Amino acid sequence: MLNVKNDILLNLETFSKLLNSLDILKSKSAVAVSVSAGVDSMSLLHLSNKWAKKNEKSLYIISYDHNIRKESKQEVEFVKLESKKLGWKHKSLKWERPSKKNILEKARNARYEAISEFCRKKNIDVLFLGHHLDDLIETFFIRILKKSKLEGLCPMIINRKIFGINMVRPLLNFSKKTIYQYARQHNIKFFEDPSNYSNMYIRTKVRIFLSKNEDMKSNLVKSVKLFCGLRLYFGKHILKFFLDNVVLKDEGYIIINKKNLLKLPNFLISKILEKGISSVGNRKYPPRSSILKKLTEILVKNTVTTISAGGCLIKVQNQILLILREFNCIKNLSLILNKGEEGVWDNKFVISNLSKDSKISVSALGNELKDSNLFKLYSSKKKSKHLDYNLKKTLPVIKTLEGYAYIPHLNIYNNLILKNNVKVRSVDFCEFKD
Repeated sequence: MLNVKNDILLNLETFSKLLNSLDILKSKSAVAVSVSAGVDSMSLLHLSNKWAKKNEKSLYIISYDHNIRKESKQEVEFVKLESKKLGWKHKSLKWERPSKKNILEKARNARYEAISEFCRKKNIDVLFLGHHLDDLIETFFIRILKKSKLEGLCPMIINRKIFGINMVRPLLNFSKKTIYQYARQHNIKFFEDPSNYSNMYIRTKVRIFLSKNEDMKSNLVKSVKLFCGLRLYFGKHILKFFLDNVVLKDEGYIIINKKNLLKLPNFLISKILEKGISSVGNRKYPPRSSILKKLTEILVKNTVTTISAGGCLIKVQNQILLILREFNCIKNLSLILNKGEEGVWDNKFVISNLSKDSKISVSALGNELKDSNLFKLYSSKKKSKHLDYNLKKTLPVIKTLEGYAYIPHLNIYNNLILKNNVKVRSVDFCEFKD
């Protein structure tokens, strides 16, 4: 929870107290830290280094070059050198094709996607970010200007899962002023980004405005706390409903108890549908409000039907509600795994190639059924498991260059060696945990 005061002292004790209160970190032996050369990131690196060594954790330092400013390469090299001095591995990632429009948002998304992908390859699922209290206030102010919904008015929390990675923001309770004080106290070297003072961006204009209105900043912190409290309250109710009334199936779809869903007020029904559709549909952004409203009305009227929304097929039946992945949204999805590699398929299945010499490819069953040989294999054993055909089409098929095939969820294969050398496990794509 956010602290209303914006003058909390930043030191190893307050930093460690926050991190040690997070259950997600207790079982982790390694975490990654996203570090630019700015004062926030370098202070985060300094504190994370001390915390990690004290708690016997390993750090992996990651820098992302947005390839927009000529100084960025020098800054990445600086972080690499500082990481080496501290004894930690460093990885540099780069935005090869920077956008010329909507730069800040696209740069942020590109950074998150690249860093998350790298973390998954290293089996690291916790990433520290350097966002602080001023970042939160500025984002909140911008969201107000854009007439955001409730979720948007709690734009950052200490720990949130994005792209399958737990993004932890240890500095979120601390003001920029406090971070500068910490950096000066510990003689931390850092670079100043000139774009932070450019009037090209709305964030910079908001920052300058708020710097001249300290009382407003204080009130905005209180407002953020209120909206985050509301989001947390609704989130707990939604989570409880999912734990009690939703079944997540190994094949990547969910079943919702329709009777109990209809006992809830309409706005909570919409929120539960939003979570279910966003999770199954593997979307970064929720479906449109108009779609959620329409679907809620269908449920309340007790209509039996099927509609498409957010990359899903929603099948409304008498007693239950099924949310399936829509084949058209993944028909071109492919994954190549070399020997010994592991990958994630549609954010639902972790697939491991245990072979010592074979490469495998993964694609959707609906796409592979165009192959006459695989269609014959599937047709000969398709009654092995009773599932909706729309769902079956979205299941992963593992193939080799030699033409061997394995459909794990239907237990259909034409080569036992391939089956024994592929491991498939479902992931909690709805985050079913309390």
